[in-house]
Order: sequence, then C-alpha cells, then structure tokens
Amino acid sequence: MGPAASGQTASGARIRGVRQLWGTTQRRGYERIAPIAGLAGFSLERADRQRHWLSTSFIQFYDRDVGRSLQADGRVRTVVSADETAFRRPTKPSVPDQGPPSSYKPPDLTLFGDEHVRQYRATDGQIGHEWNGARCLLLTTTGRRSGESRTHSLIYGSQGESCVVIASSGGAPRHPAWYLNLQAEPRVDVQVKADRFSATARTAEGKEREALWQLMTVSWPNYDEYTKRTDRVIPVVVLDRDPA
Repeated sequence: MGPAASGQTASGARIRGVRQLWGTTQRRGYERIAPIAGLAGFSLERADRQRHWLSTSFIQFYDRDVGRSLQADGRVRTVVSADETAFRRPTKPSVPDQGPPSSYKPPDLTLFGDEHVRQYRATDGQIGHEWNGARCLLLTTTGRRSGESRTHSLIYGSQGESCVVIASSGGAPRHPAWYLNLQAEPRVDVQVKADRFSATARTAEGKEREALWQLMTVSWPNYDEYTKRTDRVIPVVVLDRDPA
C-alpha cells in the first residue's frame, strides 16, 4: 500500500483500502496499525479526530506528537517517535499488595464427610480419629426441621471433661447446619474413639471464647485463615458431658 498523496490538506486527509494483516500508515502526525485483514473503505479525519467503528472492533487514534498510545482491537501500541512505532503486548495488571502470604494448608480430603463418619463408627475411631494432624470426634445433632439425627465428623479439643469444636465451615458466610441444629436443640450425642456419651452444647463467649480459640488454633491453624473469608463471628462450641 502506497503512502497518501502529499497534496492533501489536514482536514481532508483520508486513508483508504487497508487490506494487509498488519499494515502501518502514517499521515499528518497519525500512526495507524491495522491488525484486521480485509478492511476497506476506512477513513479518518485529522481535523475532528473521529472514532470509527468497524464491525465489532474499534480503533482509537491519538496524535503521535504527544506520545500517546494507540489501541487497535485490544492490542496496545506506543508511538516512540515520528517515524517509528513499537509494538507492545498488553502487560499483566499490577497486583495490589495483599499483605503477608497466607498460612493456609490444604488438608488431605481422602477421608471426608459421610465416609469419614462411616469408617470412624466402624472402627471406633481407629480410622478417622487422627485426621491431618488433628483429632476428630463424631457429633450427632437433631435436625431442626426434619427432626432426624445428623452426624458430622469435627476437629475437637479438650477442656477438662468437655470437648470443644469450632463452627467454621471453612470460613463460609453462614453457620454450618449442625450448629443451627444444636442452637434449636442443644442436647447432642458425641463419640470420641470408642467413648460414646450425651452432652449439652453451648456457645462460648468473651474471654472463654478467646482462650478456647487459641487452644483450637494450636491443633488447626487454618481457623485463623477462615476468619479472613467471612464477616461472621465463628462460634466456639463447648460440649459439656452430661452426668452419668
């Protein structure tokens, strides 16, 4: 493609018939890089610096003398000088500072959910009590709507004769179902290895909660990471063993 006629005025400068996959046209202080094959009949006016829409693509033009960037169909070019154009691919956006790296450690979920409960019960905790370096119990609540028994495997800690569990649900925005169940009916059944007993659940508050939270994060540090995922206050639940 040849250059435009030098006799054209600034207001009447037109560039037509761009037919190359990558073509560069310079005219009256404008640099144009055309990435679209087969464009024909395209024109631009220096006087009013129009934006032209072509099919689903648009191209913005800026005066090269002020060194602004050119954009064509999502690709970025920067005018380096009056006679030279540098091609630059889009750079990755800068990532804002997100603070210190996360200490979260993904657990091994080979044994999880209903299968964890099944094997724990079948072996009296020989399989399932020790889980990813923490200790687990089985907690059975009464469904607040169904009235049926629901059993979950949970990481626990000990406070005297009582057990402590955390209603974290991995930092989910809502409390887990088992916690809502025991709020409606605090009498629960617990299994720790082969030891099965009834208990009454209560939510720790204030300084007791703070102390128990520290206790639990020693065995499961991910709890601190879960607090960053949710706006709710994660409940700390004490399971007080019922008198024999």
